[in-house]
Amino acid sequence: MGRPAKFNKSQTKEIGRLNKLFGGQKTHEILNADLRSKLAKLRNLELFPSGTEVSLPTVYKYGHMAGTEYKLGRRFAVAA
Repeated sequence: MGRPAKFNKSQTKEIGRLNKLFGGQKTHEILNADLRSKLAKLRNLELFPSGTEVSLPTVYKYGHMAGTEYKLGRRFAVAA
């Protein structure tokens, strides 16, 4: 029933790992990056050989499944 999953288990674990290291927004940029960019070198090129269109809520969902805890709101500004 329903739509089949777009990512397999190893890909979801990789998304969760990237989310723990870099956060949701940066993970989203890494996964959507072109193959020739510097951001693409941060992802596992065997699992994601080309840029993958993945939404930000999906990145957060897989990060939450991997154990990342999120807090609502903006981070506090650090005085310079």
